[in-house]
Amino acid sequence: LESLSRVLAALQVHAAGDLAARARAGRYDGEGATSPADLLATTLRVGRGEANRRLRLAKVFLPVTDPLTTATTAPAQPVLADAFFSGALSPELALMASSHTSDAAHLARAGRIGQDDVDRLEATLAGYARIEGPDFLRPVATRALDLLDPDGQQPTEGELSAKQGLFFHRPRRGLIHYDGYLT
Repeated sequence: LESLSRVLAALQVHAAGDLAARARAGRYDGEGATSPADLLATTLRVGRGEANRRLRLAKVFLPVTDPLTTATTAPAQPVLADAFFSGALSPELALMASSHTSDAAHLARAGRIGQDDVDRLEATLAGYARIEGPDFLRPVATRALDLLDPDGQQPTEGELSAKQGLFFHRPRRGLIHYDGYLT
């Protein structure tokens, strides 16, 4: 019964990704939904949290077709996508492994680790997610990220420049509080 539930969840994610692509193309503008998550929430009568979870999984697990050139690119996380759509992973495990793999990909884009490390982490997490539960996978994934980047979550140059500046708060008793972040 659980394996059937996982296959059904994979089909729901696939349908959500297809519906989101159609919504972005403007096919449902008359429905009053401002985003694909709103459209999913209103048509399927699920919460926005569940709709966003399905869309997050669809974003990294489904192939992307460029609307201009109609060229199709592979999924961002093909190993996890294969495990998820084969019914081996629950949505909770897939989302957990996917978010940690996305964090590793962010480190690779910042130049802190190599792309081969990201691919190995994805394969490792997919392997553990097939046989273990979420309570085991969470610390394993966190530990793996800590080993890949022992310096911790230091912001990239782009993130630092985006957050720098002076920020003024509301006046309180005639005093104006401000914070400054400089790099």
